Formats: sequence, structure tokens, C-alpha cells
Amino acid sequence: MGAVRAVVPSDLYGLLFLPVAALIPQCEPDQTIGGTFKDEQSRIMTQALRKIHYSLSQSRTLIVFLNQVRLSPRSGQGFGRVDEVTCGGNALKFYASVRLKMIRKALLKTEDKVTGLGVRVQVVKNNLAPSMKMAELGIQFGRGFCWESEVLDLACEHGIIIKEGSKFLIKGEFFSDKHQAEQYLAENNGILDKIVMILRRELFERKRNSLGPQWMSSIQI
Repeated sequence: MGAVRAVVPSDLYGLLFLPVAALIPQCEPDQTIGGTFKDEQSRIMTQALRKIHYSLSQSRTLIVFLNQVRLSPRSGQGFGRVDEVTCGGNALKFYASVRLKMIRKALLKTEDKVTGLGVRVQVVKNNLAPSMKMAELGIQFGRGFCWESEVLDLACEHGIIIKEGSKFLIKGEFFSDKHQAEQYLAENNGILDKIVMILRRELFERKRNSLGPQWMSSIQI
């Protein structure tokens, strides 16, 4: 948390990714193996978040905490409800403005080789917009989030890419299945960026027209 307190007061835009499980209290490496530290990490997280909460809200820094979810060993022993626990305790649930829960749903494969994961992201908490939204995403190993599938679906929906059955027509080239079309978009960044630009223009234009002239007058003011 020392690095966080050093970055937050600055006037620069910042983005920090912090895995909660890696935030080890100083008392753990100082003590011998076998010592007990009951709820030490949760208590320290609560104190640290209380210190940086106000200064963080006044700064230009965004902090993303990556927290792992585990099943409680005391739950699920009978027919009761299975509880979930996290490394940082309950402090992050109260101080976070947005909470996203990611669940692995499938494996992404190329032929017989696993190349990524299919995940479902649910907005559990959102102080900035309506919550409980869900989205299906793909994560490719070594690349990160793959957005070619979403671009392909939206482009077919708005007529930018022609789809006939299971075939796709992109820039005069036919592709027999969706995987080949996604691979083509991934390998041709120029075509992908152009399709994204057209989609954004159409979607933003539709959003602006649906809001009406009252929204335009508020923007001009």
C-alpha cells in the first residue's frame, strides 16, 4: 500500500493492478514457519482501504484489485448454502465502486489444443451505472481478451459483414466457419480497426438519435 499512497496524491493519470493474495502482511515473513495469523490480512486491508479511500476519490488514479474466490471449508458440509470467501475479507466489497465476478465457463480450443478460456463476467456492484449486467468473454493465452468474436457478431448484425448460413464474407473473401473469420480479423489489424470504427459511428449515432434534441441541447450548454 506504500506505492498506492505515493501515486494517489499526484496529478497524473494512473492505473494500478494489485492482486490481493500477493499483499502479504509484514508479520508473516518476519515470523517463523508455523505461526498463526488469524484474520491479519483482512484487518490490514480494512485499515489500508480506510486510509486511501478519500484521497483516491479525489485523485485521477484507478486501482483494480484482483481477488480470488474460494469456497468456505465450513460450508457445504450438509445440504445448506455454500459460502464463498476471499483473501482480503469484506473490506473490498464495501469500498469498491465496481465489482466484477468472473467465472470460467468453457475452454477455447484450436483443433485439439487448448488456447484460452471462455468466461462469464457479472457486474455484482456498480455505483456508477445499473448493476447485474452479464457478458460472455474469451481470454486467449498470451494475448488477453479476444474481441474479434464480438466485433464479428456486431458487424453481421449491422450488415457490415455478410453472413450466409455458417459462411462469412469479409472484404471479398469467404470463410467457411466462424473460427476462420475470427482468425482473419485477428491477423489483419487494419481491417479490424476499420470495422470497429464503422461500428462505433453507427452505434453512437443511433444512441444520439434515441436520446433526442434535449440531450443535444444539454451537450451544447
